Amino acid sequence: MTQEFKLKLFRSILFFFYIWGKSEKVDFLGRIWDLHLLSSEDPRFKDAYGDAIQHLRNNEDWDDEYTFLTRFGLIKGSDETFVKFLNEVVSTNVRESNEEIALYVGTINPMLKEEKLSFVLSGEDNGMHVYKIGENTNEEKQPIDVRRNHVPFCVDRTPTLTPSLALTSNNWDDYGRKTTYQLYYVRDRNKPWEKIGDVKIMNAKELDTRKVIPKDFVQLSEEFCSLGQDDEYYRKVKEYFLNNYKSIMYALRDAGCFSFIADRFQSTLSFQKSLIRDEAAQRALRFAHCILEGIDIHNRYNFTLNVNCPYPLGDISVHFCFGNLDDNHNLDRIKALIGENGVGKSSIMYALAKALHDEDGERFLDGGRPDFSKVIAISYSIFDNLFQLTRQSSFNFIYCGLRNRDNELLSEEDKTNRLKLSLGEIVFKKRVTDYILTLKEVIDEDVLKGIFDNRQEIDKGKFIETISTQVSEVKIQYSMPSGQVGLVMPSGDCQQ
Repeated sequence: MTQEFKLKLFRSILFFFYIWGKSEKVDFLGRIWDLHLLSSEDPRFKDAYGDAIQHLRNNEDWDDEYTFLTRFGLIKGSDETFVKFLNEVVSTNVRESNEEIALYVGTINPMLKEEKLSFVLSGEDNGMHVYKIGENTNEEKQPIDVRRNHVPFCVDRTPTLTPSLALTSNNWDDYGRKTTYQLYYVRDRNKPWEKIGDVKIMNAKELDTRKVIPKDFVQLSEEFCSLGQDDEYYRKVKEYFLNNYKSIMYALRDAGCFSFIADRFQSTLSFQKSLIRDEAAQRALRFAHCILEGIDIHNRYNFTLNVNCPYPLGDISVHFCFGNLDDNHNLDRIKALIGENGVGKSSIMYALAKALHDEDGERFLDGGRPDFSKVIAISYSIFDNLFQLTRQSSFNFIYCGLRNRDNELLSEEDKTNRLKLSLGEIVFKKRVTDYILTLKEVIDEDVLKGIFDNRQEIDKGKFIETISTQVSEVKIQYSMPSGQVGLVMPSGDCQQ
């Protein structure tokens, strides 16, 4: 890691968060550096521990930047020390709850992408999640609530370690694509293998998966995508691995379990002509998450939400019936809450998003928790607090709004910087052409020519100036596939 990167990351953490958390400051530092081995800069004390006691506990006259950057040289020190610092920031010694840990991890992880690093779930400590920095070569970063898999996989051979999972291929051809495997659980090399089921595994660059799949692995790379070929496959995975099934499914990059993996691959020919060629596989894609989570397939989108509203309303029940979401002509696909300011609209929407985020089944009556795979929260009211939620494995959570994770309103500079980062993401993901087509709906084409050059590169300065002066009304048009919910919060609501 460069010093420039470490300084930028440190100051971002300092801007968004309170570094010390519940930990006493001297104790916090002592878990990163051996303070008794570092020399004192004060003749009154024999080591750095004495300095820290005097200035952080007694006088309280060291600010955070001086403490970490000047006194202890965090940025100029080793990468190992900086990683220890990051691990400590999200540790159970410092944070109060799993929700707080997830908030910090979810905010810092995107910053780590530059160095191909990320926090990964490594275990538990008295019911609280423990995260450690590790390499992350996956573009879409591993969900923060999914542990790294440790069960070894082997392909077309007898495993040397047990227990393990074995994949066996065959020569079945799907329009030139060879993706078919059988998955087995091997408890003991000397006993019969236990079949879990049929699975198809595709590769983004190669039609014959057998040529590129590793013979041994614990997790496939981002170029792979798999799908069980029937419901029974997912029932067996849940039976064998219980609450650890997400680790196994992510190791295989399963599209049925993780919607963001399906989003990336389902438009490819290999996915359409091979992975979902059979009707049973199409059904598995739609219902795998329900099977794994124990959700009623036949009533997966209709639900009743119990909400505790403020003021005199108290507990109320709100029923949502979306009908058949597989029918594109179904007008029940969209629901709207209408009411005067202050009656509880935002409270209901926040309660829905939070119940999905926390997988809080007790909030849902009748049919239980609905099987939504994505929550998109668009909130430009200064009173909403959807910013507190983060992406989990059970669904994608995306927040667009005016607050940061410290519950502070974004300054004009913050909003400008976020816009610049978003523009960078558009370029990185090669979506500039699509973005231009979208902007043509609200900005004159002549104006756009001043924003994008002939190579379709974005002039960020001109872009921001144009946005602030040219756009008076923005039309937002989007469609959501089945299993996604959009929460559009009206601006100007009074505080709930």
